[in-house]
Amino acid sequence: MPTRFALTLVVVGLPIGTVGTQLIVDRQVAALEATAEDSVRGVLQLLDSSVTNLVAAGDISGLHDVLGDVRRHEGVSDTFVIDEDGVLLADGTADEDRRFSRPELHREVVAGNASSPHEAFLFEHGAHLDTALPLMLGDERIGTVVVEYSLAEVQAEAVRAQRTGLALGFVFTGLSGLAVTLLAVRLTRALVRLTDFARVAAEDSLPRVLAAVREGRPVEPHLLSAPSEVGNGREARRLADALGTYGAVVNGMAGDLAQLLRETDARFASAFEGSAVGMAILDPADGRPVAVNDALCRLLGRDQEGLLAASLPDLVHAADRPAYDARLAALLAGSAPGAPVEIRYVRGDGEVVWTMASAAVQRDEDGAVRAVFLQLVDASARKRAESDLVRLAYHDVLTELPNRAYLLDTLERALRRARRTDGPMAVLLLDVDHFKVVNDSLGHDAGDILLREVAARLRAVVRDGDTVARFGGDEFVVVAESPCDEEGATALAQRIEDALSPSVVIDGRPVHVSASIGVAVSRGGRDARSLLRDADTAAYWAKSRGRARHELFDEELRRRADARLQTEQELRQALERDELVPYYQPVVSTTTGEVLGLEALVRWEHPTRGVLAPGAFIEVALETGLIVPLGRRVLELACRDLAVWDTLGGSRPWVSVNIDAQQLHLDGFPDDVARVLRDTGTDPDRIRLELTENAFLDLASMEAAHRLRALGVRLAVDDFGTGYSSLNYLRRLPVDVLKIDRSFLEDLSADPQADAVVRAIVELSHTMGLTVVAEGVETAEQLTALAVIGCDASQGFLIARPMPAASVPAHLGQAAVLPRPAYAGAGS
Repeated sequence: MPTRFALTLVVVGLPIGTVGTQLIVDRQVAALEATAEDSVRGVLQLLDSSVTNLVAAGDISGLHDVLGDVRRHEGVSDTFVIDEDGVLLADGTADEDRRFSRPELHREVVAGNASSPHEAFLFEHGAHLDTALPLMLGDERIGTVVVEYSLAEVQAEAVRAQRTGLALGFVFTGLSGLAVTLLAVRLTRALVRLTDFARVAAEDSLPRVLAAVREGRPVEPHLLSAPSEVGNGREARRLADALGTYGAVVNGMAGDLAQLLRETDARFASAFEGSAVGMAILDPADGRPVAVNDALCRLLGRDQEGLLAASLPDLVHAADRPAYDARLAALLAGSAPGAPVEIRYVRGDGEVVWTMASAAVQRDEDGAVRAVFLQLVDASARKRAESDLVRLAYHDVLTELPNRAYLLDTLERALRRARRTDGPMAVLLLDVDHFKVVNDSLGHDAGDILLREVAARLRAVVRDGDTVARFGGDEFVVVAESPCDEEGATALAQRIEDALSPSVVIDGRPVHVSASIGVAVSRGGRDARSLLRDADTAAYWAKSRGRARHELFDEELRRRADARLQTEQELRQALERDELVPYYQPVVSTTTGEVLGLEALVRWEHPTRGVLAPGAFIEVALETGLIVPLGRRVLELACRDLAVWDTLGGSRPWVSVNIDAQQLHLDGFPDDVARVLRDTGTDPDRIRLELTENAFLDLASMEAAHRLRALGVRLAVDDFGTGYSSLNYLRRLPVDVLKIDRSFLEDLSADPQADAVVRAIVELSHTMGLTVVAEGVETAEQLTALAVIGCDASQGFLIARPMPAASVPAHLGQAAVLPRPAYAGAGS
């Protein structure tokens, strides 16, 4: 019976014991691999945000530093980061040849990454464990971090464990069979006790051992069940020795597992402490940190003890706390981590620091949250840069006032409020008078100083809540919020005029400043651009009526603006249809009446309004730049008319053509004049170009004038006395003729002072070798006085009115019929 029982036990118990032992070993190995995978996932989650931020910022150097730390961890065989096109960005090594290559990934990793684009993918093949983590910025994948682990050590440990378990099974079963064979009765009792010991080991000892392994504690002897007493014989002692061997094997395996976990924890600690990104591990129950790294201490301006004692959520800025709590609650509830969010924290010194915060959770086998991993990246520099960009986008750099974009947005909001309340609001557009003169005469630095002073005075005079903006160039806009009706708006315009009236001292020189102000009032019925256009129209009329004043936009101004727009449109068509032609007014000798030359004065042969004088359109031409093609056309026609008159014989007069400063400032204007002279075959000495004094205020104009003079063309200063008149300044100009403005002739015969002024101009001009022409002569007394003074030539309605080119030949070759007193005066 004992023998048969022993044989049965050997046949049945041997495989059962072997398989049972093997199952226990397999479970331990599986637990080891699962723990290793959990550690790998945890490391990947910690790397997720820091690597994502570095890739998003394009910080390749930072990527190399982080990946270099990962490579130093035991078990890591390779790691690298690729972008969304599969191009390697960094691998933590100094191998430059590998950078920007396309490393090959295992096809299972590629497939897994494609099927789960937002989750980490682990794939074990052979002695390797490949991990791939997509780097997400919002919903966009910007790259992938790949870490390859070597499982050779783990597999070697597993093989040793399997062999040991198999050997132990055979030894244990063999010893049991031998003991049963020798002592069946005693064996039966031993088996009973052995069964009790195995049950205790399975139900009590083994769970305690595994728990200690998971928690990283050493496996102490007291955690294992003591061998059962099986008797005093030799077989019993051998059985006790076998059980002791079994316990030693289990203890050794448990120690190996604990060592592997300690090494994994050490690698994690190295990455955690050495990271340049602020990191913390939080208790999910109350949000308090259980571990923080040095980077987080520096970022939040607190020492490690202070951070560990504080509740990290309490350090969040009050305005961001709701968003922080909602994000953390969603994460704990099982939502997938989203893109990093901006969170402000209060530092230990009270300053607020902007961060990019990202979080991940670690869960146990039951899905319960064991820890929250938090990463904070300093975003203060980026936020400051964003703030500076916003300010540059919406503020003028020179005056620090809101710019046009900010103004339009503010004005639209003000109009919406006015519509809701049915209250009036106003817009005032200021155009600084004669700003170009300041720029041209004193320089652009002086102009900048003037603009800054105007901005400061405007800010000081407006009401609280009103907006002052620089609209562009020398234009400013004031948005007067509701309530501000017509009376209030005009009162504000008057206050602005008073504030601007004191001179501005620039480089020790007082500069007078004034502005033409247009006022437009609305109760919300206009949009921002329309209201600004109305204010601009009013400012235009203020400028046209003498400057240094304000005008309130009304229906009459609207009518004028519409008429001006129509004039501009028709003037453009007139240039295309050749409706603009020169009329000629003779310039005669003051003493003899001989026709010396003619001044070409443009006329518009309008198809419906008849012949229009320059007063009907020349101002529009100046403002729109149409004066340039108009002046070129008059010069060409004047040269062609000279050629026609020459074919008729008789005298050969010169022709003077008015040139605006806009033409003189054009690049290549002297070359354009030379081309016209060449194409028409006109002698340069027979062309005089008339310019006002203000046209010579800058160096470029002076250079152009010298080039024109070098062509042989004569230059004349027109309307002398109406601008910044200076005979000393006139001495430096390359001019041949000076034309006295008609305003000096009004009281010439009756006012001795007017006579003295004109006499002084004529005498000084002659001293400088200039020919003097008086324009606007309308009475015989004026002509007589000019003859007495010695003025060289005269022109005006008294002598002849402007005439078309066809009428000119009849006046050439004959003296004008001058009043007899002029000759008497000349002879005296």
